[in-house]
Amino acid sequence: MSVSTLSAVLFITVCAFGTLYIPQPILPLIAAQLGVSMTDVSLLISVTLVPLGIAPLVYGYLTEASSARRVLLVAMGLLAVNQGLFLVVEAFWGLVLLRLMQGLLLPAIFTALMTYCANMVRVERVRNAVSYYIAATILGGFGGRLVGGLAGQYLHWRWAFGCFAGLLLVCWWLTTRLPSDARPKPQHLGWRAFRRVLSWPGYLHAYLGLLLVFATFASALTLVPFRLKHLDPSMSAFVISLVYSGYLIGFVLAVMSTRLSARLRGDLGGILAGAAIYALGLAALLAPNVAAVFAATLTMSAGFFLVHATLSAFLNHAAPDNKGVVNGLYLSFYYTGGALGAYLPGFLLRAHGWTAYNLGLLIIFGVGAVTWVGLRRGP
Repeated sequence: MSVSTLSAVLFITVCAFGTLYIPQPILPLIAAQLGVSMTDVSLLISVTLVPLGIAPLVYGYLTEASSARRVLLVAMGLLAVNQGLFLVVEAFWGLVLLRLMQGLLLPAIFTALMTYCANMVRVERVRNAVSYYIAATILGGFGGRLVGGLAGQYLHWRWAFGCFAGLLLVCWWLTTRLPSDARPKPQHLGWRAFRRVLSWPGYLHAYLGLLLVFATFASALTLVPFRLKHLDPSMSAFVISLVYSGYLIGFVLAVMSTRLSARLRGDLGGILAGAAIYALGLAALLAPNVAAVFAATLTMSAGFFLVHATLSAFLNHAAPDNKGVVNGLYLSFYYTGGALGAYLPGFLLRAHGWTAYNLGLLIIFGVGAVTWVGLRRGP
């Protein structure tokens, strides 16, 4: 893959992931302006993640049967149009419907991008290519939240969506310039391909652990703006968006994940080290202090993204074929956990308070981390 192609793919990745997370820092602002509850406004995150938990299975199949570039081109154009509609749709439930539609389009983009990266490089470079892709997703997640916070503070939160609509049009044009990912005739397609991948040693353990741990991460990042507002009611949307600056250290760790894993005696060592760092950050969220919340979020981000980059690169490198299916399953488990985490734990928070909520997340995380101990070297 040439430098220009890699740069274009990474830019598209940044913009696509930014689209997913725009509303997160401005959820309290949207709830106040549109007169909806904390759990209802959280649907702007969770309703987008629900299709992301299912659709990658279909799109993983499509990227095996068709060109990842072709899937990306169609989905990116439709997403740009959808994003622009946020400037004109006023009703809250209309916004929820638009976010649901995004949840049907984004997995096509994510699966195609991850598969494109894996297919366009030599086998020995797959780990590095996927690590760069994960780093771009982290940068996009931070960028979307930052733009959302800035727009909410200085303009209007709707303009965050308008800004990304323009960026997505640029991404669509860049996609037309990408070289085709020509590939050999696919093998083992159909639902048997998913069963086959899940039967490989370690893969089911990897996916189940990912689902549970990302559920806790998505939940914490969705509800931490409400925690900050509780601790400091005067806190602005822009300052709240800065709590996600921990993503930047996650970006660095994702780029370095291959080298870090080598120092930690392999991928399993990198995954478990990231899990330990994440656990420290999650526990630190118990502190009733704004500065502690910021530090805890940074620590959680560092740990989780070390796990995310190492685990996804490991699965792609170990897979002898069917990388579209491998990535489709990865994203499906990932976002199923995200959808459940972004919505359901909010009821625990509302009923029993922050301490009980946080302890519940720690229990869920612990089960997921133990699952990773069952990882092996793959097929």
